[in-house]
Amino acid sequence: MRRIIYLGFLLFLFSCSSKEESKNKVITPVQEKDTVVVHKERKDTLPAEKDIEGKDSTVKPSTAVKEKKEDPGKDRPVMLDFTLTALDGTPYSLSQFKGKVVIIDFWATWCGPCRAGIPHLIELYNKYHSKGLFIIGVGLDDTSRLRQFVSEVGINYPTLIDQDKRVAGMYGIRAIPTTFFVDKKGRMAKRYLGFSANMVPEMEELIQNLLKE
Repeated sequence: MRRIIYLGFLLFLFSCSSKEESKNKVITPVQEKDTVVVHKERKDTLPAEKDIEGKDSTVKPSTAVKEKKEDPGKDRPVMLDFTLTALDGTPYSLSQFKGKVVIIDFWATWCGPCRAGIPHLIELYNKYHSKGLFIIGVGLDDTSRLRQFVSEVGINYPTLIDQDKRVAGMYGIRAIPTTFFVDKKGRMAKRYLGFSANMVPEMEELIQNLLKE
């Protein structure tokens, strides 16, 4: 009987001990590991634009060299320079008119075609002088006659005196009027022998073209 009581007592103690341990046990929840997601910085790079054929159409600075304008008068002969004195005593040289279109008109008072052509030259001078045209009349005549005719007709461009025909000889003048059209670089663009009214439109067109060069 005592043994039964003793065993019952031990069972009781064991039962109490198990409950106490059960109360003191702490349940720790499983802690999930923090997962850090690293986002790499993406640099947006805009690709070069492509055309419909897949070629790069990005505008690039032009490296093309502009073509040099061709000189239309590169084959023209250079006029010989000279110096003569005008009726008013002023000396003139052909070389001083570089950069202008020049007409050199060799004439004399006794020459009918010369007298007929001069009024047309005056008109051309009035129309184009401000745009870069200069006219030189070279008189192959007596100074007094030249002076009288210039006054009567109203020639408003310089008349140079070549009474000894020195410059006329340089230029190979054999008949008058002989009229030279000189470009801005001092080169002969055209030579007219004689005069007729139907020459005037061609002369004016030539002046316009030379002024554009």
